Amino acid sequence: MPRVLDRLTASPRRLFMAVLLFVVLDLSILVINLWIAHQVALDAVAINLAGRQRMLSQRLTKAALLAAGDPASAQAQAARLEMIAAAQLFDSTLIAFQQGGPAIGGEGMPVTLRPLTPAAGRLALDAVMTRWRRSDALRAAFANDDAALLAFREFMVANNLELLDGMNRMTSALEQHSVASTNHLRAIQSGAFVLALINFLLILTSLLRQQQSATQAQLHWQAAARKDPLTGLANRSAFDSALTQAIAHARQTGETLSLMMLDLDAFKSINDRYGHAVGDQVLQRFAACLLAAARHSDSVARLGGDEFVMLCPKLDKASRIDEVCQRILAEVAQISLPDYPDIHPATSIGVAVFPRDAEQAAALLQVADAAMYRSKREGGGRSVGQSSADH
Repeated sequence: MPRVLDRLTASPRRLFMAVLLFVVLDLSILVINLWIAHQVALDAVAINLAGRQRMLSQRLTKAALLAAGDPASAQAQAARLEMIAAAQLFDSTLIAFQQGGPAIGGEGMPVTLRPLTPAAGRLALDAVMTRWRRSDALRAAFANDDAALLAFREFMVANNLELLDGMNRMTSALEQHSVASTNHLRAIQSGAFVLALINFLLILTSLLRQQQSATQAQLHWQAAARKDPLTGLANRSAFDSALTQAIAHARQTGETLSLMMLDLDAFKSINDRYGHAVGDQVLQRFAACLLAAARHSDSVARLGGDEFVMLCPKLDKASRIDEVCQRILAEVAQISLPDYPDIHPATSIGVAVFPRDAEQAAALLQVADAAMYRSKREGGGRSVGQSSADH
């Protein structure tokens, strides 16, 4: 899965194709839903008409019985007209089911039926058609004589149950076919929905990963902009910010802090004699020594070249400052390059204490820088503080 997401985020074209696929799947779900509604509507019409055929067979039987009574009576005449209308509707609807085509729906509205396709329903329909048209019964239904009417009545009485059973089987087959067809389309729709959902989640996750990657990249570059690329220490910009914040905190809490400016002795001669690549190795070893000597609360930065600085909160006593400085000197004395055994770096350290020596960041840096150069003038490889804190 991560590889798929990486491939999506890596290529705008792939991401566009994934979005396009989601749109296509979404539209297909809509189309399938409309098709299901259309199919259900058609099936409902067919099922309703099949149900009406059952009622028509009952009406035909009842009307035939009434029409065969006293031919001169108004009831018999009305029954004969009802029988003819029902027989015509029954016959035309059977033909529409068999061949497909127009039929009369509910409330006399025209509808179009599809040819009956379910096998069970087709068999039932064929059986009804065969029974309905196997004799002259249908013609007798429209004849205007008593003998034909009696023949039709006898036909309906004898075949009513079989016609009703055939219509029931046809209706049941239509209902089962409608349910099966709808379920099939619903399954396709569900599959399309699942695919669309998976595709949507992939797109969403891909975009979130892309945003996360962009955020991480931004944070990385922001962090890189505050780090020295050679040593990995904080650079001048980051240290200036840290010093300003540390002084503000110390001013509020009444605490003290010490600032140590450090510079490698005779570093220029190392660069001139062995080259900048070797000089870079020395700077990296020196940075590692400062980190090893620093306390957990201390901050170490490279200001540029071979100039480094260490910020030490809550450090003002001469003995404690000297302890940290001696630890730094001892760490630096252990620097060695196997390929250059004659390189033995040393460092000069200048110390300034807030607020005793200065109360502003720039002034504190100047005091520490001046103390460092005094250390160099005195031979290097030592620490020097301001006023009575000198060593």
